[in-house]
Amino acid sequence: MSAAEHLEECRNAISGCNLVAFIDLQASMVLSVSAASKQRQERLDMLGALASDLLRLPEDDPLQGLPGDGTVLPQTAIRLSATETTVFVRSQAEPNEALCCACAPDTRVDETIAAARRVLPDIGAND
Repeated sequence: MSAAEHLEECRNAISGCNLVAFIDLQASMVLSVSAASKQRQERLDMLGALASDLLRLPEDDPLQGLPGDGTVLPQTAIRLSATETTVFVRSQAEPNEALCCACAPDTRVDETIAAARRVLPDIGAND
């Protein structure tokens, strides 16, 4: 199955999900996307940059290297708004890869994270 097919499978598995994007965190770039409707490039660029900001600590973070602080990269991030719940999930196998799931505001976050974690290993394997 291709990366695009895995993204489509993930989007269909999440109730109210409008978009699933596979993101390279180091490049802050969306590599592949499955969406219910055509997406503007500016939105995809914003999601790539946001994922990178939320899931990757900057090199000059003053907390980096302190015991218990700043040494573990965040694995998930959630952005809530009146119109959308956006969930970012880092790949456990490839720390510079992540999925972004943009969903309805009432989407269950736990189910979204679980669905993303199920497909991430298969998408990364298709790079």
